[in-house]
Amino acid sequence: MRYLILKEIDENIADVWRDSCIKNSRLLTAEEYKKIYDHNLDDFIFHSDCSGLLGRRKVKRILLALEKIDFKNEDWKDLFDGLKKILRIAMENKSSIGYY
Repeated sequence: MRYLILKEIDENIADVWRDSCIKNSRLLTAEEYKKIYDHNLDDFIFHSDCSGLLGRRKVKRILLALEKIDFKNEDWKDLFDGLKKILRIAMENKSSIGYY
């Protein structure tokens, strides 16, 4: 899902990010990272897959950033909308999101 979200921002950055996760290839440059940071998605993109906690402020920042993305991948659109729904519920309840 994170890869698909990055593809909506910049396909080249998405490919570099994916390859660095899978193959330990080159890391993102400062300019590439800044593009993710400028979209307020760095907390989400670089968060652990295994376990973690997204605090209330991060939940809100990530949701607002995702709301600005016109997600074009129809195969994954329901999953993307589901992610936004989870974040929206947490934001409305002023809750953090923990996962294991």
